[in-house]
Amino acid sequence: MAGLEIRNRRAHGWIRQVDSADGTVANYFREYENGKEPVLGDVVTMSLGQPEQRTDHQRENRWLDTSFRWRRDGELTWAQLRNLPMTDERLWHDNMATDSGFGLNNRVRLSFAQTMTTSLRLIWVSRLQIEVVRGRHDRLDGTFEFADTRYRLSITDPVYELAARDQRPGTYELGECLLTISLGAPFAGFCYKLIAGIMERSRFADG
Repeated sequence: MAGLEIRNRRAHGWIRQVDSADGTVANYFREYENGKEPVLGDVVTMSLGQPEQRTDHQRENRWLDTSFRWRRDGELTWAQLRNLPMTDERLWHDNMATDSGFGLNNRVRLSFAQTMTTSLRLIWVSRLQIEVVRGRHDRLDGTFEFADTRYRLSITDPVYELAARDQRPGTYELGECLLTISLGAPFAGFCYKLIAGIMERSRFADG
């Protein structure tokens, strides 16, 4: 999980909470006292320890204090979400990286990633096309236009992954969205760009 730190009612840098070396948080530790998990847009109070001290591009990682139960302090409106820090530049563009067989502008070379110090971006898109692919390895892909560039990236948002299990193969259209884009850990010489979070405009109050 990841989010923007809020201090004095203002958003600061990104934080990716981890409780293990593989960069994840166990289900139990990301629950509120009522057993529910946070959803995108929630304002959450948690306790964090020191940075993970990584030497790769995922410098946002912080150790989670698992003795403190997370507390929900509210939910942001769409207007508040749109005021969060966003990028308008292409997503870690690497001229020397080829596309994978199933993506478009979806990865960078490991050597390129090693020169960077950030792995999370928030962007606004006017529409998002989701494709459910069935086969030997089921996939959930998202296609969108951003900064005069077309992207086709894997979707790892757990809410949409769960919903896709009951959907037939095909293409589904979403309207205005905010997307959290994450640059994943190295795999076979590349780091892949992932749609880690999807916030649909229609799900939030105007505010």
